[in-house]
Amino acid sequence: MRRIVPMAAGLLLLTSAGTASAASLTTTDRTILNALAEATAVSGGSKGILWPGFDLSTQPFALYDRGRLTLLVNHPRPPQGFVPVADVPTLLKGHVHQRAGSLDALDRAQDLTVPLGGVKVAFIPYMYLTYDGQVQPREFIPPLFSAHTREAFAGSQVRQRMAEAASRAYPSRNVENTALANLENRILAIALLQSAADKRREYGRFFLAVRKSRHAMLDGRIARYEDATERLQGAMRYTETAATLAGSAPTHRPLPGTRWEREADDDRMLISRLSQPLDSEETRQSRLSATGTAMGLILDRLGDASWKQRVTRGASITEAFATGMGYRDRDTAALFAEAKRRFAYDELRTAAQDATLRFPASYKEFIKNPGARITVTGLVRVMDGGSDKPGPDLVQMDAPNPPIEIDEQTLLAYRLDGFRYRKGGIGLELKRTPMLMKSHSLSWPFEQVVFFADEDALKIETDGRRLPLQDGTYAFKRSLKLMAGNRVTLTATQGILKISGKELSLQLTK
Repeated sequence: MRRIVPMAAGLLLLTSAGTASAASLTTTDRTILNALAEATAVSGGSKGILWPGFDLSTQPFALYDRGRLTLLVNHPRPPQGFVPVADVPTLLKGHVHQRAGSLDALDRAQDLTVPLGGVKVAFIPYMYLTYDGQVQPREFIPPLFSAHTREAFAGSQVRQRMAEAASRAYPSRNVENTALANLENRILAIALLQSAADKRREYGRFFLAVRKSRHAMLDGRIARYEDATERLQGAMRYTETAATLAGSAPTHRPLPGTRWEREADDDRMLISRLSQPLDSEETRQSRLSATGTAMGLILDRLGDASWKQRVTRGASITEAFATGMGYRDRDTAALFAEAKRRFAYDELRTAAQDATLRFPASYKEFIKNPGARITVTGLVRVMDGGSDKPGPDLVQMDAPNPPIEIDEQTLLAYRLDGFRYRKGGIGLELKRTPMLMKSHSLSWPFEQVVFFADEDALKIETDGRRLPLQDGTYAFKRSLKLMAGNRVTLTATQGILKISGKELSLQLTK
């Protein structure tokens, strides 16, 4: 869903009228620079500890507080208007320049990278880095690594375009595919729990037998789609996880004023994620970042220092994992049969079949929507918590037919002429847009709603600022506005937005 900014007209050169002047750095600016220095220290600089060639001490990027300040880092030829920042942490000395005021190129940016002064720089708005005044070093890793993969990963952009096209044909309601994907996840979770190298390899080979057997059942385009998505998203999440593990290790001493919180990417949460049953959309996309991360961590713990280089050069993570496991293709059939027996495949298949049979044709059409999938979670808590803003509550649904019951927790309003909801600062309005609603009691208020929007017409503002549609996690403290074309579809006051490809997940907190 990212919009690529055309660059055929040439690279943008920035100029500044008048004499350049340095802005006074705020406490937040200083905190961000300290966190950046800590992230640079953990990344290993030129040693590329997190990933070969991923060097925060040389990669050019811009940190932007819209309308106030640009911090330009590692730019070889800072454009006119930028001046050095002298008082920075030791690791950053000589690497940071600043420019006060707004910067049109960054105000208009809708992509991971922006040309500045003849150099492509990664672009990170301040809002990506701060939440309730806190800045964590880990927040620098995903956007900078995503920008790095565009230049360093062999064929990454071509593969991703092919993958996005193939994803529309993904067999989301294929029982066998869903059950085997669940089996893969289950085996990887068990492999992560092992401490002995021989057991890790044993379970790793079981996983590979299931993965290869499942891919053999699919259209080749679908297998390539999974490999391409897992390669990029898995590598990105792995790198963030590896940075967090390194930064939070007992032997590491973070720079003063910084901290590493392991949050949702440590082993326990990753194992929990892999152990949960998949729905059809998770099978198609979001699980692949978890499987890629798990394979990378297992290879690390087996002492394989070369797998990242193989992935950079063009191998899928599955291929690199097979090399590290010493996997032999001739063993696939026997290992596949044993894996199905040992890890209760029949149970997984029955569950997948039961779930599939419950879903009517209208749901199958719903999930095939080619637009951006938007999931809003937390409505029930927000609504039950009352409102601190004036205005009447409103729930209005106009539909020629009642919603369809998908299962004991899910309703689908497929023929929906209009829907309006408002309470305090929360608002949702849809016109002729199907909507999936989830709740423990199948009654309003719902805990989660899912709908689709045209990705080309989608615009997002957080805290009054336009948000580039690029992968990442973004906190908003005052307001969010999601627009489809010129029509406001969703408003919220406080929460967290996650963007991954064509999937947007919004967790409301107020």
